[in-house]
Formats: sequence, C-alpha cells, structure tokens
Amino acid sequence: MGECEGKISVIVPAYNAAEYIEDCIGSIFHQNFINMEIIIIEDGSSDGTPAVCDRLAARYDKVRLVHQKNAGAAAARNRGLLMADGEWVMFVDADDMLCQGALACALDAAKRLQADLVLFNMQYEYAGGRVKQVVPLEGAERVFRLDAERAALEDMMLTERTPRRESFVNMTGPYCKLIKKECTAGCRFPEELSSGEDACFVFQVLRNCGRMAYLSDIFYRRIVREESLSMKQDDDFWRRRSDYVNWVLDYFGRQAEEREEALNYFRYQNEQLVIWHYFMRGSRLTYRQKRAAVSAYGQRVKGKTDYKNLEADHKVYLFFIKYRVFWALDLLNRVKNVVKYLKRI
Repeated sequence: MGECEGKISVIVPAYNAAEYIEDCIGSIFHQNFINMEIIIIEDGSSDGTPAVCDRLAARYDKVRLVHQKNAGAAAARNRGLLMADGEWVMFVDADDMLCQGALACALDAAKRLQADLVLFNMQYEYAGGRVKQVVPLEGAERVFRLDAERAALEDMMLTERTPRRESFVNMTGPYCKLIKKECTAGCRFPEELSSGEDACFVFQVLRNCGRMAYLSDIFYRRIVREESLSMKQDDDFWRRRSDYVNWVLDYFGRQAEEREEALNYFRYQNEQLVIWHYFMRGSRLTYRQKRAAVSAYGQRVKGKTDYKNLEADHKVYLFFIKYRVFWALDLLNRVKNVVKYLKRI
C-alpha cells in the first residue's frame, strides 16, 4: 500500500469559520501523528475564512487547501473525500476540535480489532461552559460484526437511542469516526439535501463495512454555536427536514416491513423536531404560519406515523401532536420567553 498505508486523511469543510478554524486545525496538527494530511475545503466563505485558511496552509506542511464557490457542506465533504489519498479518512467540522491522542488511539483500535470503522465518543460544549457528554454504549470497547449486527446499528441511528432507550446521537454524524477509505467507495453526501446529509452518508458506509469498533473514550469536542446550521431558525426548516426523511424512507424502502418499529419512531421523532422548531424556539412566524409549516411537512413526508405503537413515555407530547393542540405549545413557549426576559432584568 506504500505511503498511504496507515495514513489518515482528515477532511475539514470550512464556511464562515474564521473565528474557530485555527483552533480546529491546531487540535488536529498537534496530535503528534506523523502519517496524516489535513484537507481543508474552503466553501466560498463571506467572512475572513479564506485568508485564515491561506495562513494555516502556509504554516502547516500537512495542510492541503482548496478554495471553491459556495456549494454547501455536503459538496465540500465529497470533494475532500475525492482528494483524500490516505488509507483512512476522518471528518472534523471547522468549529470543532479533536482531543489529544484521537488519531493514534483510533488507528490502533482499527488495526488491533480488525475494524473498517472506529466510532469513538464525543461531548457537546455550550456557551457559558456547560458540557454534555453523549450517552455511551455499554463497555469501554466493543466490536460489532456488521453481517449480523448492522440492522441493530441502523436502528440506533434511526431512533438515535441505545438499546437501553437512552439518547445516543454520535452514530449519525460523520465526525467522531475513523473510516477505512475503501469502505467509502460509492458513498456520497447527498448534495441535494441541506439537512441530514451526514447521516445519509453514514448509512451508506455501514453497508460497506465488515466490522465496527466502538471506543467509549471522548476524543471529539462538538462546539455548539447558535449560528450553526443545525441551530439556525429558518422558515424553510419543514422542507429541508422532509427532504431528509424521505431520502431515508426511500433508502430503507425494501426493508420497510422488517424495520417498521424503528422507521415509525424515526417518522415520529422528526415530526416532533419540526413542531419543536416552530413552536418551542421563539419563531418569528405567526401562529397561522407555524401551523401551515407543520401541516406542509406532514403532507410532504411519505407514509404516516402510527402513534399507537409508540412508548407510553411519549404520551404527553403525543397528545399535542396527535390532536394538533399547537396553541398550548405556543402558549408554553411564550411563557418560557417571558420568564427568560424577567430573569434578565
């Protein structure tokens, strides 16, 4: 395999990340891991990101930099994947950071456990210093034989929960994973999507892998910022989310019956997310516009949620969804915002 044997290509899409990307690249470069390259795809930023990236490329000999017209995170990651010449690839967002030892430990686990994909743990870091660690799977180290366990992993991705019914979200993103490059053959981030395209890529990669290793070590710092796309308030959220949900439903179309429980929960979870986005985040839209957005989402998504087969622990939220009691959610959100305001004065 020559020079690329054991080499890791770290792909960093960068858009309007001038304030953060220096820390991100520094956290990768200072891993003290020799056999790597850092591929920065600067995606037509409108702030000072291009100039910062130029300085980073001049400073670090392992950086390969490409400037392109703005095409979105999916297109940037796809281009980075085409450029990668390592045996392994890893994706890091420009406003996140790797913890020390991430590359070496992940590669050691891949070789020692003969894994095509290594998933490690992560934590969310919020403004004000609040930290939230992702619920780990059981055990410090675990191997999944995907010929027998792929369906269980896909169900965890669809429901974003462990078998213990606890929240578990780091399966869905391309970050916190070391992936054998050959297992990305034929896989792409769907550029036609602007929500959920990262999970779509991981679904595809899982079908190319034979073994996956899980490490409970926290090696990825996910920095949560209000201005990030996933946190952004926008009127078109219902359309972006329905495009993603329909992609997933089409992807699992032939397995719809055997995956019925997980896909049903996936539908419910995303319907809940859309309702939360409009009614519980202080949307500037009128009540009528919020209801119209939720209704448009429901009409666009393929199939219908079977509310009867959802667990009882969702019965309160299910009541609001099933009977469309959105005025109560809207009222709760207004009260919450008033309380926040009173606390500030």
